[in-house]
Parts: sequence; structure tokens; C-alpha cells
Amino acid sequence: IRGERFDLARVSMSTLHSPLGSVPEGISREEVRSKWHSNAMDLVDEIKPIAVEGRVATCDGGGGALGHPIEYIKLDNPYPSVCKYCGNRFVQKHH
Repeated sequence: IRGERFDLARVSMSTLHSPLGSVPEGISREEVRSKWHSNAMDLVDEIKPIAVEGRVATCDGGGGALGHPIEYIKLDNPYPSVCKYCGNRFVQKHH
């Protein structure tokens, strides 16, 4: 393993269960960008979450044969839920 690691003592236990794609509390996005030389999180944030009616979203990657297996995603969270394959974010429409 090369490079430095984040100091887990700086990260609370509840942070380890944060939504996929979020930056742990106590760590800045700039720290993430400089460590991995990537602005991927910024690019993901530019795409708005997909609003879905009901409590479950389905995602197949939208690419037909180039997509991914169907993922059923619960929308019970107060924050956008994320597809583990492609990173699409989903929220529940409120009437």
C-alpha cells in the first residue's frame, strides 16, 4: 500500500455509515482531491438526483447491454440514495 492513510481517529463511528460518495466529517473535499488527484466527487455532484415516486427506485445503468444488473434502492433516507454500480443518486418525490 502506498501513500498516506486518513487518520481514523479523526472520523466518528457514525461517519463510517455515511451515504456513499459523502466526505467523512472532519475531512475536507480539498483533502480528498489532493490525496487522490481527482475531482470525481465534484463531477458527481453536478448531476442532480433522480426524483422517483414511491419508496423504491430501480437502476440498470441505462445502457442496455452496457448497463449493469438491476439494483433496487430504498429511498427511506433523508439524503439521496446511491446506486452501488453506477453512482446515480435517487430521492423520493414528495407530493
